[in-house]
Amino acid sequence: MMKRSPLVRRTPLKRSRKRLPHQSPAMKKKWPAYERAVKEWQNEREMIDGFQCQAQTFGDRCRKKAQPRPHHKAGRIGKNLMDKSKFMATCWHHHQYIHANPGEARMMGYILDEFK
Repeated sequence: MMKRSPLVRRTPLKRSRKRLPHQSPAMKKKWPAYERAVKEWQNEREMIDGFQCQAQTFGDRCRKKAQPRPHHKAGRIGKNLMDKSKFMATCWHHHQYIHANPGEARMMGYILDEFK
């Protein structure tokens, strides 16, 4: 086996001073309409159940207050971004659990497959 010396960079890497945007230009256009849809959804949930978490643990419903942002059961791409029927109110704990255990969340209906 041949012995090789480590690669040495002769010129330094150029660093860009421009920061990446937090949102794409397309999302910036959609954001006000999305905010309105979320606000309407929050008001509907408040009337129905006082905006509690909709997740169930061992057959019992969670009694914690849901966080202000919805969990998107079918993702946020395309029409799913503003489809209130695919929003789910979750507390922070259950939202983390859903994303940490996608297989179990899919079985419980907390994550929907895009192609169905």
